[in-house]
Amino acid sequence: MVDQNNAKEADQFNESYLRPQSVLNNLMEQDKLKTTG
Repeated sequence: MVDQNNAKEADQFNESYLRPQSVLNNLMEQDKLKTTG
C-alpha cells in the first residue's frame, strides 16, 4: 500500500523534475530538426 504522503511527494517530484526534463528534451529535439533540416 502506498503511503498517501509519499504519493504526494512523488507527484511533486514528477511535476518539478520530470516535466521540465521532457519539455527540455522536446526543445532540443526541435532544435536538432531545425539545424539538420
